[in-house]
Amino acid sequence: MNNEKKKTKQFLSYLVCMIMLLLGLSSCNDNYEPTHVSINPDTVGAYSAKINLRGELDSTYNNPLVNAGNDLYGVQVDLLDSITGFYYSYACGLFDNPDKIIVKLQKGRVYSFKCILIKNGKNIIYHNNNSYAFPLLTHYIDIDKDLNTKLTNDFYYCNSRINKNDVEYMDFDSSTGAKLSDNESVSSPQLTRIYGELYGFVFANNNINLNMKDCSFTVKYTAQNIDYGTLKVWVDDRYSRQYLKIDSPDTTAEGTFAFDDDCGTIFNDKYYSKGIVTTVEWKKSATDSIVISKYLVYERNKLNTFRIVAKGYKNIIIQ
Repeated sequence: MNNEKKKTKQFLSYLVCMIMLLLGLSSCNDNYEPTHVSINPDTVGAYSAKINLRGELDSTYNNPLVNAGNDLYGVQVDLLDSITGFYYSYACGLFDNPDKIIVKLQKGRVYSFKCILIKNGKNIIYHNNNSYAFPLLTHYIDIDKDLNTKLTNDFYYCNSRINKNDVEYMDFDSSTGAKLSDNESVSSPQLTRIYGELYGFVFANNNINLNMKDCSFTVKYTAQNIDYGTLKVWVDDRYSRQYLKIDSPDTTAEGTFAFDDDCGTIFNDKYYSKGIVTTVEWKKSATDSIVISKYLVYERNKLNTFRIVAKGYKNIIIQ
């Protein structure tokens, strides 16, 4: 009997020790804050910093005064975890006023910044209830999906470790096409897309200058020896409702398109160009038409010119 009492006492002592140990671990966990969890921007030590956009905003083909107030700016800010060496989502937002792109940061922390600008985006990108479709999408953690992003002219501060039902990050940098206002999705949309990124920025209570590069190309087609009918030109998307048109007696058509590669790839290649299948239809009458396709190389941030030439009655070429 004494042995049983002794064993029971030892078991109870062991159980108490385990409970105390678990409580101690729980207490430690409650006080532990992983370095990559977003800080509360209202805590002591946070400062407001303006993100200034620089670079190819005022080039020949992207006049900043055109469509003022209708441009869309998607911005993603990430915070570096000094332990893992990885960046984690910190803040994101969608703006139509670049003067309001102001984020709260802490001194000494390391951040990265990404911004995508869609010229005249409010009139081009599909939207519903002031929320815009890709390439301006927001990823939500709880449903693991990309959804339209609401235009707020403010940042949402992400916290992927705590707020499991909240926004995680903007996913525009992996989107290569666009959903247009007529609800059609195309891989090479007819729009101007400008992008910038900056890594390894150590905040010291100063503003951020973000270099932007044009991730689009402008093209001009000129008809030659075609004095009747209609020319339609599709860049990449042969059966899209998006095309350039030349009605005789007009001889030229011009437009700007976004490449279908991700923005980061184009941003880091100074002389980026890409071959894209381009299709031309010469509709001579209601029952007579000629269709040809050719692989054309387009250069970014440049006026690319091509001629569409009739060779007799039954043939056209692109040169």
